[in-house]
Amino acid sequence: MNVFLEEYKHLEKLCSEMYGQNHGVTLYINDMEQTSGYDRRKIAGWDQDFRRLKQLRHIRNAMVHDTSFDENAYSAEDIVFLQDFYQRIINGNDPLTKKCKLERSVSVSTVSIPKYSFPEKHIQLHVVESSNETKNDNIKAIIIAIIMAAVILLVVIGVMLTIYNVMVDSLDVTAIYGHFKSSYLTI
Repeated sequence: MNVFLEEYKHLEKLCSEMYGQNHGVTLYINDMEQTSGYDRRKIAGWDQDFRRLKQLRHIRNAMVHDTSFDENAYSAEDIVFLQDFYQRIINGNDPLTKKCKLERSVSVSTVSIPKYSFPEKHIQLHVVESSNETKNDNIKAIIIAIIMAAVILLVVIGVMLTIYNVMVDSLDVTAIYGHFKSSYLTI
């Protein structure tokens, strides 16, 4: 049997098990295709893996469906890539698993976790870390708000004292004092 086809079938079986459906490599490629450019740039080698998987799927389809296909259209490097990609999925080093890790570190509540992701214990530990970070951020925000309120209060008090001083300075104190003095003497 053809080594390339055997390795592709091996990867296809793993991906199909992950998704619980047939055509696992195509489903994996579709998930990669639907990922935003922003997320793709965060993961080293994303575009190379994406292009290579599409190319190898094309070779596989041509081998199976086209009777005039040249069996020399694939290389030993293609076989090595299929084997390596299989192991990367098993070890959690493939592009979609890396994407899930990044999403979990940003927001645990919005990530849907595929079957091939990490054990539940790891996820719970990560949630605890994320909630501690959130608490620290909330405490920092409260402290900053208190400091800002104190500064604003000091500015308002300063303005009020300035206004009071201007009003007191503008009063004719001698006239008021003279009025009290004359009314006190007449009694």
